[in-house]
Amino acid sequence: MDEPLLEICGLRKSFGGVQALGPLDFALSRGEICGLMGPNGSGKTVLFNLISGHMKPDAGAILLGPKRLDLVPLKPSQRRGLGFSRTYQYTKLFGSMTVIENAMVGFGPLPALRSLREVFDLRCRRATERALREKAGNALGWFGDRLAPRSNDLGLSLSYANRRRLEFARALVGSPALMLLDEPTAGMNPYETLELQRIIFQLRGQGLTFLIIEHKLFFLEDLADRVMVLVQGKRIAEGSVQEIRSDPGVRAAYLGDHDAAQA
Repeated sequence: MDEPLLEICGLRKSFGGVQALGPLDFALSRGEICGLMGPNGSGKTVLFNLISGHMKPDAGAILLGPKRLDLVPLKPSQRRGLGFSRTYQYTKLFGSMTVIENAMVGFGPLPALRSLREVFDLRCRRATERALREKAGNALGWFGDRLAPRSNDLGLSLSYANRRRLEFARALVGSPALMLLDEPTAGMNPYETLELQRIIFQLRGQGLTFLIIEHKLFFLEDLADRVMVLVQGKRIAEGSVQEIRSDPGVRAAYLGDHDAAQA
């Protein structure tokens, strides 16, 4: 788990003179699960947007792999092609499409057909669609009875928790190397939260790397290799859940325990 997958070097982002993030330096090892915590407005989603390419940094580099390829000039679609995927704090599903069709969206734009025969050959197009549906079905299968039996239901028919699961499944279909999960357990009860914890742990066993925005410490407790805490765009603490829980600065900034910070 020591091989570097992603390096963040001097990353900065401001909005109207307000420093939203940075300067920030950190690295993710291949196969690592890193939790990301902080109060609202601390820069967590800004960091996700910078890594995924939905925002451009004011300064700094985002480097991929041992060759240290700088991702900053690349578009989100190009980063997805390099093995990046993400979910969002608020679900972004197509309510009038079925569950499996929503999952298939995770493949992104398909490669151009190579010949006129492929354009007009109905059998070829159907074979391609079957292959994509099978891969999307495998992604839904990670969530068992929560999603798989509902593959032909409309997305708008799902509960909020299942919509969160479907977003996760959609992010899986492109066989990513790095997943950015934005509050994946929102709307889930403790049992469902631990169920998702087990799925992430199993996916890590297949080589996936995770950066997870999460506010539930018990979810990260037995899952994350480490947790990083941001406040006003700066890292104020990093370590195990136990270390984060007892950190005076975290308790002051995140939990409102100002007496602890002054002790």
